[in-house]
Amino acid sequence: MSTTAFNTLANFQIPTPCRILPSSCCLDKDLVILISRLGSLDRISLWNTTQGTKIWEVEVGEDMDSTYIVDLAWSPDGQSVAVLYDPPNVTIYSIQDGKKTLSLAVENKHLPQATNRDKSSGIWWLKTEKSTTREAIPDIFKRSGLITGSSLSILKNLPLLDSLPDEGDKISATDIFAFQGSQTRAPRQNQIPDTIRDWPTLVSDPLLASICPSGARQSKTDGNATDESDINKDSLLVVADYNGQLSLYQDGAFPLGQIHIGKDFYTRSLFTPFQSPSTFLVHVTRLSPRPELTPTCAVHVDIPLVRRRFCRELSQLSSAAHDLTWYAMRVVKEMRAIWFGSDTNSGARESGPRWIRSLETKQKEQYGQEESTAILDLTCLLVTGRASDALADFLGSGEQMTERKWETSMTEALGKLRDYTEKQLAPALQRLHLILEEIQGWSLLPQYRIFELSFDDISSTLDSATRGVTCASWLSVMARKEFTRFREFISWLRFEIANANPSNEAHAIIPRHDILEVNAYLTSGLVVSSIDKWFIGPVPQFTPRDLGIPTEDTRPINLVLEQIRNVAGDPARLDWQANGIRKDLSHLDRNLDALVQELALRCQRIFARAAAAASRSAIVSNEHLSITGDIHSEHQGRAHPTPKIRERISSIKDSNAIQSLASLCSEDKTLLLLARIHFAEGSVLPTYIYAGALQCHLSEDEELSLVDLLNFDFFDDEHLVVIYRSQSPGSSASIATVNYVDVGYQELELAKYVKGFREDLMDSIWSLCRSGELSSSLYPLERRRIIRHGKGSNFSMAVNGRIGRRVACVLDSSGTVMESFDLEGEVEDMEVADDGRVS
Repeated sequence: MSTTAFNTLANFQIPTPCRILPSSCCLDKDLVILISRLGSLDRISLWNTTQGTKIWEVEVGEDMDSTYIVDLAWSPDGQSVAVLYDPPNVTIYSIQDGKKTLSLAVENKHLPQATNRDKSSGIWWLKTEKSTTREAIPDIFKRSGLITGSSLSILKNLPLLDSLPDEGDKISATDIFAFQGSQTRAPRQNQIPDTIRDWPTLVSDPLLASICPSGARQSKTDGNATDESDINKDSLLVVADYNGQLSLYQDGAFPLGQIHIGKDFYTRSLFTPFQSPSTFLVHVTRLSPRPELTPTCAVHVDIPLVRRRFCRELSQLSSAAHDLTWYAMRVVKEMRAIWFGSDTNSGARESGPRWIRSLETKQKEQYGQEESTAILDLTCLLVTGRASDALADFLGSGEQMTERKWETSMTEALGKLRDYTEKQLAPALQRLHLILEEIQGWSLLPQYRIFELSFDDISSTLDSATRGVTCASWLSVMARKEFTRFREFISWLRFEIANANPSNEAHAIIPRHDILEVNAYLTSGLVVSSIDKWFIGPVPQFTPRDLGIPTEDTRPINLVLEQIRNVAGDPARLDWQANGIRKDLSHLDRNLDALVQELALRCQRIFARAAAAASRSAIVSNEHLSITGDIHSEHQGRAHPTPKIRERISSIKDSNAIQSLASLCSEDKTLLLLARIHFAEGSVLPTYIYAGALQCHLSEDEELSLVDLLNFDFFDDEHLVVIYRSQSPGSSASIATVNYVDVGYQELELAKYVKGFREDLMDSIWSLCRSGELSSSLYPLERRRIIRHGKGSNFSMAVNGRIGRRVACVLDSSGTVMESFDLEGEVEDMEVADDGRVS
């Protein structure tokens, strides 16, 4: 007969067997994600649904022994995809090139040790429906939500700190010359400390912390936020596991803690019928006893703190503090590598001891000295001008290190230490101190009590930041002093080398060095430098009083003013401060490396505790606990398997959610069971329940030919997509759409099902159909398309029913052939044979 059919977009062969998830289709692009397995690891590949070409393929969890992808969710802007896999972890990939942009660890604190239930069950990325409102007075200053006078607004007006190369951008010689695919990427991930990795933070925005972005991200961060980032803003990423845990992430990055919805529960579905993702409904299933049953009631989760500006302010402050602390840690690491060296480069600090060791070797091996007298000989040469035989031979033989190379390396190192501390480290710690001061003020205000900020902990952290600024400034001064002494030492060394190697020139060499500075470098710079203490030793604990800074005057202001007036009236009372002895500070610890590490740990604990305030404020309904707490004995021995139930929030009217359920009848493959459950605003129990049944058929002239349904899924608010096969022998599977709204629904008795289970509801609908109390609606499949590789029995598919992007992707039984269909494009008149074939 003549019929209209869907158009096939692409039909392509897949090299390796793959599987597809219901959420594999991209929201607003012609893209689909397929999952394959290589060894013990899963891979995801992005394919174009219109051309059938693979765009990229990446291995998920390459640093793990085994992974299994559970679910995936697309970001609201459609530029990223969040992949959930076991062991519990979430990785976000960019759809542009498949690069991993973020990794989120999912922890279960309610389980004492890893069990079979310590697994993920699903992931959802909820967006905020933003309404555009035009204000009477526009924001001409473009503050981007920052409060004037806050630490972030002050940081916005400060000069940008110089950018640093990312740890992931550093490429070793092994990576450059290794064969393709043989690079060892796992060790590189360990370069980020656990403190920084576990720090709650949004997607890094260096400009928020007044840091100049690196060149690779300059174009992305210039100017105001892009439209895509605005779409993702205020979104909520929810990850569920098999032990009743919901892990929340603001904007898909900032962890908001975990919500516990009940022991031995896992989330079957999650949806938000409201404009804000801070309130959503969850359908849960108890793991035991078997079989697993899902209540018809929902779990209402409300997170009021997410709707307040405090949550956004905290996430921004934590992110800025994270970037500044990580910036300071990398600066200190670079300074340490410059001075002491690293695995690949030798430090400038080693030049002096190496030169002394060469002199000591000559004294012992060639001149038979039992004890080393290198420093003594150098001091004698400096004071008397007379060198020992070994020292004269050493200076005249040219065996020592070239003084020009030595001078270049030390000058460059000391110059970098000075510049890094003055222009990068000290300003970064000062900016961090500014943020901590604001957080300390929060701890004293009642409206911020939910964050559980400790005033004493923040005060001690502020003291550490202050010591860090002091140590950085102190190191800058010492680097200048060390450079002055080293310059005089090099000048003296060249003078003595020239005297030890006289030339034919007639004029005499004039000494230009300062003997005191040279002697100071010989005693405290050549072998053991005072700068070493900034990178070794315990964490500094000194106080301002230890540095010679007088303590605060605690007298009343009137007494201080009276003393000032008396001194001004009688100059004889003025106490002149006598020149005293300079305070000895050599005993003070000043290890910048240890100080920054401890400062990072303290800050991470403060912000991690505050970030979980959103989950602590969550209000979770508990009706599901009483419903699933007592499962009747008849459920233990179900004669038929639990049906696969698909669901969709079909429409939202006056804040009322209408949930549509669909299930294939296990005893009659031609029957599709339907249910519509209404939820009123703020209610977790259904207010109305309607039941319906649908039978699809092919119109063969005057006869009705029923079909066997193989698979189905909700397409939009009106249609289902079904895969079916005609009952004619040798027929191939086909795809079609079915309207599930215009079905003769029958209202059921609410009291009987309101505190029951979905599976019982579907069984009741089948019983009503079998007894004749509920008549099934016949639906002719007029728009359909045969599946080219449709001889199998198991088909999986992913659909996208968005307006302008209405496609269906069907994967055959072998997982090696996929066909994509345009379910709303231009149709063609075709001839369909009795077996469903389109000619």
